[in-house]
Amino acid sequence: HSFSLKDISEYSILKGFNININVEDEININSFRKEAWKFVKSNFLQNDINLIYKFFNKNITLHKIYNYDFSLENLLFYIYTYQKRFGYTDINMDNIFEKFELTDDEKKLLKNMYFEYKKYLDNLKIRNGTIDYDDILYFANEILKDINYGNYKLIIVDEAQDTSYIQLEIIKNISKNSRLIMAGDYMQSIYEWRDAEPDYVETVAKELNLHPYHMDKNFRSNEIIINFVNELFNSLKNKYSQIEKNFHNLKVYENNKGNGKIILKLFTNDVNDKTKKSKRKKEANYIKETIENLVKNGAKYEDIAILFRSKTHIMEYAEVLRSSNIKYSVIVEKSLFDDLEIKIIMNLLYLIYYYNEYNADIRNKLEFIEIILFLYNCSIENQCEKEKDKLVEFIKDSGKYVDKIKKIELVKNFDNKFNYSKKILNSDNYLDKIIRYRRFLSILQKIEETETKKLVDFINIMKQYSDQKLNVVSLNENYEKGVKLISIHQSKGLEFPIIILADTDFKSPGSREFYFHRKHGLGISKSLIMKKNFLDIIEKEIKEKEFIENLRILYVALTRAKNLLIIPLHDYKKKDDDEENRSKSYNEIILDNIN
Repeated sequence: HSFSLKDISEYSILKGFNININVEDEININSFRKEAWKFVKSNFLQNDINLIYKFFNKNITLHKIYNYDFSLENLLFYIYTYQKRFGYTDINMDNIFEKFELTDDEKKLLKNMYFEYKKYLDNLKIRNGTIDYDDILYFANEILKDINYGNYKLIIVDEAQDTSYIQLEIIKNISKNSRLIMAGDYMQSIYEWRDAEPDYVETVAKELNLHPYHMDKNFRSNEIIINFVNELFNSLKNKYSQIEKNFHNLKVYENNKGNGKIILKLFTNDVNDKTKKSKRKKEANYIKETIENLVKNGAKYEDIAILFRSKTHIMEYAEVLRSSNIKYSVIVEKSLFDDLEIKIIMNLLYLIYYYNEYNADIRNKLEFIEIILFLYNCSIENQCEKEKDKLVEFIKDSGKYVDKIKKIELVKNFDNKFNYSKKILNSDNYLDKIIRYRRFLSILQKIEETETKKLVDFINIMKQYSDQKLNVVSLNENYEKGVKLISIHQSKGLEFPIIILADTDFKSPGSREFYFHRKHGLGISKSLIMKKNFLDIIEKEIKEKEFIENLRILYVALTRAKNLLIIPLHDYKKKDDDEENRSKSYNEIILDNIN
């Protein structure tokens, strides 16, 4: 992205850009979206627009496109976003529209609407020199197609397996006259969700006639861990063709032979294990006792990392470590604003902005629903009506004076009216949460230290803070010398003498409303607007790809360990159709494939 932004700046005149390019966030881009939609409405007959509206309203049951209310405008923007992200040309966008159950004339109308919308929105960005994150690669690639770029003698692409299709297109364009080296590992490709499919690298390598050089020696892990990884993935090779094609036995570095240890701790279910949370509590206590014994026998806290497939339950384990005074740090490469307690306040500010801007109903907006669920823990439909009225009234009243007062005062008003701090104190892991919440409040206060700002400006500044990463969340004073609790994605590129793979019973929720597939295009579930059997095809293929990527993420986790690998597991009853199940947990995968 940094290289591409530099490229756009240097050659922006070729695309008619305002020379002062700014990368803006969602709120500023939204004003361009509104203008583009107004243009579409003014350049198409109202009867034509109504025809498309009628089709979607009749055949779709969704209320959201991710965080957007479902509407024709938001559908166009969703398609626009993914065209940029996937690097589609206008020509290969045709398959997006072919999957809708429209007549040929209706398809043509929808296509025309979309391309007029895209053209107008792109021109607005170009004229104003204002682009968003997805535009950076897209416009850079468009510019590079038209110029003979680059005098580099050598280009080296590290972590090649994590490059997306459009990033590889950029690499091809800048390396026409260069020697190119691409270093990557198929088994460590774990960013497919952002269009980084490892097969792209193989395709580009063949297209550019690159000579393959295989490196199969592992210099990190000891012999016993390497043998375990080989045994597990050789078993998986017999079941899944993608693993069969791309996994090759690892060889052990000579100095690591004959060392190391693996502990697989199997918990059998008892009467107290009625919920997954109770299982996690038992597992966390085992991990705590294991760490205490390791330290007694000479290990250091900083030698140990606990890895998680998801950060969903990470603080449950941290709480058990804290209760025994074990030094630890939770490394969360995420925004402070990703915490639910802080997200609720950001939702509140956004809803006030949204109501003031559009004077629209806010009850069905996702942000409103999240606040209600947090405050009252009631379902969306036909519950908490009085409480919803109270929140709507607060949002409307706040909108009348929000630009005249400091936002910290508005949050305090909300806190007092809805007992917000008390609700945080009554939740699990409240100490960590209240510390982060107070840190958030200090940021609010700092922003308006010298002057009161308009809400839209205030939210823009807050978004800049949201890009900052909170590296450690802990009550321990000495973060560097504590046990690290991190996600597997965060552990990539790291190594530790001792790895504990925790919460292996976790399963990703799955089930998405929207699918964007490079080959098949857009799929919308829960609807009648797609061609018959199309959704089954796209959902099956995407679930298959996600499962294979999940196996690669497991590979990354296991190969972080140098000397000791510990995996707590829970006994389970295997179902007859398990081999067809693409939502297996690591717990099930390991038990099914290791003797």
